[in-house]
Order: sequence, then C-alpha cells, then structure tokens
Amino acid sequence: MDEVSVRKAVVEAIEELTGSSSKTISDAHDLVEDLRIDSMASVSLLIAIEDRVGKRVPEGAESDLVGVRTVGDLVERLTRVFAVGLGTMPTPHHLT
Repeated sequence: MDEVSVRKAVVEAIEELTGSSSKTISDAHDLVEDLRIDSMASVSLLIAIEDRVGKRVPEGAESDLVGVRTVGDLVERLTRVFAVGLGTMPTPHHLT
C-alpha cells in the first residue's frame, strides 16, 4: 500500500469524522489539538481508514500508532504498517 493511497484514505476519514474540508487538512495538523480527534474518535477514525484501504492493522501493531500526533505521522505509520504484508480484509458475507 503506497503513501498516496493511505493519505487519501486518512484525509477522507478525517473529513467524514470531523466535518473538516479535505482541502484544509494538512500533514501538519495535530489530530487532537487541531482536529479534535480524541481517543474514542481515534478508534472510529482507524476503522474508517481500514475500511477505505481494505486492510486491518494486525493485533500487536497498534503499538506502532502510539505517539502519533499529526496527520503526517499517521499517514507515515499506517503506510509502514500496511506495507508489512497484511492481507486484504475478507468480503462481508452479505456482499458475496
């Protein structure tokens, strides 16, 4: 999974979650201070990103996301986590 695809998924998920315009979301934005994404909202954000890219953060890899402060940090870390060889998510039964 390339960084461009991850960035697109992150920005779209942030836009959906916060109502911010994708045009105003930059790598420098602080997830908590600027975008008001608290710990509960971060779970929803991660799920929305995973759904968009079709991959899941594997168990144990969540620790790679500790300390993420900015949109750019999140994109960089998720790009690395998704590149580690995660499989795609199974298609939900009701969609097959």
